[in-house]
Amino acid sequence: MVYVGTLLVHEYAHYFIAKGCGLTLGSTYLTPFGARLVGDMFTLRPVDEIKVALAGPLANLVITTVIVALWWVFPSIYPYTEIIAIANLSTATINLFPCYPLDGGRILSVALNMKLKRETAERIVSFVGISTSVMLCILFLISIQVQVNTTILVMAVFMFLGSVLDLKKDSLAKRIIATAKNTQSEGGRIVKKVAVPPNTTLFQMAKFLDSAYICEFEIQGLPTGNISIGEEKLRKLLVSENIYSEIAGIIK
Repeated sequence: MVYVGTLLVHEYAHYFIAKGCGLTLGSTYLTPFGARLVGDMFTLRPVDEIKVALAGPLANLVITTVIVALWWVFPSIYPYTEIIAIANLSTATINLFPCYPLDGGRILSVALNMKLKRETAERIVSFVGISTSVMLCILFLISIQVQVNTTILVMAVFMFLGSVLDLKKDSLAKRIIATAKNTQSEGGRIVKKVAVPPNTTLFQMAKFLDSAYICEFEIQGLPTGNISIGEEKLRKLLVSENIYSEIAGIIK
């Protein structure tokens, strides 16, 4: 019960910060080492996404700090509150590991995507996660010599799967399908026309991509007039440019 309560505190911290940042929230579910919000992350600025990721661990650390401080004033509560402090400290520590889909991994992913090409950033995040899971597996094998600690093995498997499967699924390869009123038939497929302002980032434009459609983007409000680009051009830009770059600064 203490652990479940700790995860709920962690989750609600994410929830309130996400709502404050304007995130459109969907479902929520628990993982072995925390809770996950499901929402349209494309609506968040990079700095807001980092705030949301940090909120959970920080909430757990605040609770841990308050409980430890209370031990100095009321030493008699130590036997009853020790497990609460340990649960919150361990939850915060584990979630700050730089491994996807943990909060630390999400922070690392956003920070790298702000500086590097998307594919490069994802490779680094994946490498860090896989390397960490391998080290945990080694630690588990060492622990067998003293006392078997299955939690370490579960962590290793969870981080490995997150770095291999979740990162690919949650990356820009997973598009959010948006409806468009202006469509026309072309070669048996639907051409979807999307009008965007010049300050739209590549990251935001990527949410319109889907294999069921051929997307055509019209960048409006440019000093030189409106410019249209196709989805193939956008896909190339997603690989060659910083995904948080505004389209106006790329299209000349």
